[in-house]
Amino acid sequence: MPSKNSVNKPKDNLNRQRKSKSLGRKKVLRGSITKTRSVSTEPTAASTSSAVALYTGAVQPTGPVTSNTLSKKRAKKIERNKKYAKARKFNSDQLLVDLQAKEEMDIDDDNEEEVKEVKKQSETFVREALWTVIEDAAAGSFQIDVSGEGTTLGGPVF
Repeated sequence: MPSKNSVNKPKDNLNRQRKSKSLGRKKVLRGSITKTRSVSTEPTAASTSSAVALYTGAVQPTGPVTSNTLSKKRAKKIERNKKYAKARKFNSDQLLVDLQAKEEMDIDDDNEEEVKEVKKQSETFVREALWTVIEDAAAGSFQIDVSGEGTTLGGPVF
């Protein structure tokens, strides 16, 4: 009689044989068991994986209806990739909005350039006026009262 923890218990052996037999039947039905070299007269079954067009939309039926199913892991991956694609599209839309806003700012910059031109013109006008004062003072035609009476330099005048 086998011990309590033995692997070779009759009940365990029966259960393992039954499970492996049913799993073997399922594998044969799916065609996922590769044939040995001795039994190579029949070709091996084709791969069961098929590309499902989930990103592009509906597919035109080209053959008989099949029962292709997605695994939970693959479905999660597709959802995640869709989310990333949506984020990329949002970012590109945001870039377009930013570009349009920048173009509008460039239009505003044209107005700023006009203001700068007006400032330059006023600066040149002031420079010309100052140079005329300097030239008049150098020529002696410009009279300046240097006595200082009536100003704070000369003291109060009553």
